[in-house]
Amino acid sequence: MATTLGTARGGCVGVSPWHKNLGRARRVLGLSDHMPPDGGFLVASARLDAPCRRSTSAWHRSPQRTPKASRRWSLACAVGASDSFDTTEPTYPEAVGLLYIIYVLNCVLERGWRFAQPLLLALADGGFGAIALLGLVGQLSLFVSGPVVGATIDRVDRAYAVNLAMVVQIVGIVVSVLLVQRMLLLGVPVQSTILYPALILASVVERVSAFASDVALERDWVVALCGANRTGALATANGNLRRADQISEFGTSLLVGYSVTQFSMETVVAGTVAVNVLL
Repeated sequence: MATTLGTARGGCVGVSPWHKNLGRARRVLGLSDHMPPDGGFLVASARLDAPCRRSTSAWHRSPQRTPKASRRWSLACAVGASDSFDTTEPTYPEAVGLLYIIYVLNCVLERGWRFAQPLLLALADGGFGAIALLGLVGQLSLFVSGPVVGATIDRVDRAYAVNLAMVVQIVGIVVSVLLVQRMLLLGVPVQSTILYPALILASVVERVSAFASDVALERDWVVALCGANRTGALATANGNLRRADQISEFGTSLLVGYSVTQFSMETVVAGTVAVNVLL
């Protein structure tokens, strides 16, 4: 195979990496077999498919050997190899574990009341119509407020956003529980009382704040703690969060259903309020 040499400004000469007479090319360049005596160093141009191979297509000779030059050599060898870190390991493993705990507690509160509210309203007169209207208004509120919630989370501090969303969600659940209890004690049709519009408003606030907390935890905090470029860690974290959501929904449904059948309505309401306040 023929040798291909071409001089350029700055003393750079291109040498075919597959040429077997590399010693001749080095002599033409004025390079010794070891580090040049005047302190120069060699920087291999990195190829995308094989970084840091010495049999690459260009060599550069520096005029002096300095500590900075040594760092440049190390940096050149790192080109193309910087993406070799473990993408399955999150940036903050301990913080990701705390994120799982917070997410599970949030799912327990949200999914538990989401199942208990229609179950308790069904015990009241006219409760099924109230359940249908609450579901419709809740979905419409998410449809309208979704873009606003996302834009707000982008603008404010992420810690402030998730804390505020969780606090508002808990307040909405507690107010809804107390309103449902009062409706059941009155013994009148649900939609005929003045408490029903207040229940709709509290349910809308709870649904929107729950949506905001889910977006903040699942879309913002998981990326911040795992690392945007760590695809393996992100996939694992998202899978664990989705699994926790499904388990929480299944477990709280069983717990609420058992509590309603075994205990009185006052006990169920008191337990729901206590869980939301304590957690």
